[in-house]
Amino acid sequence: MRPPAAWARIPPDPALPPERREWHANWPHKDYVELAAEEAAASSAHLRVRESLHQWRLDYLAEDTELVTAELVTNAVTATRKIAWELGRPPVRLWTVGSRQAVVILVWDACAERPRLGAPGLEEESGRGLVLVDALAEWGHYQAASAFGGKVTWAQVPKPRTTIEANS
Repeated sequence: MRPPAAWARIPPDPALPPERREWHANWPHKDYVELAAEEAAASSAHLRVRESLHQWRLDYLAEDTELVTAELVTNAVTATRKIAWELGRPPVRLWTVGSRQAVVILVWDACAERPRLGAPGLEEESGRGLVLVDALAEWGHYQAASAFGGKVTWAQVPKPRTTIEANS
């Protein structure tokens, strides 16, 4: 799947040195989609990633990547829906960046609240998503620069032996 001509720019991590902020530039595969912050977003994202990985001949990474994507998008939708927005609810943005060895999923949402790896009790109905992501992928988040607002949560499948920049 080719990214659209006006491929949306991934908000750079301000903590990275300037020369590493475009770490994804040399990765051979890229996709982007903007999703409504609604319940169906996770399912749409899951299918989009499956299609991309198939086209990129990365099917062997699909199962874990699809699951990680659905969890990150679900968390982004939940965070976005917690806030009352005066001008309408902002979207959730999903970038998929792939190489022969790995796939990085990046999800932007307009809520600056940090994702938290919880330890839900047996009776709790939610809170296990990031535990699952943590088991399958290296992940993290960063506050996007003020020009973008919100945060980006990212995950790399499979868990890397080095940083995400080194897999290009």
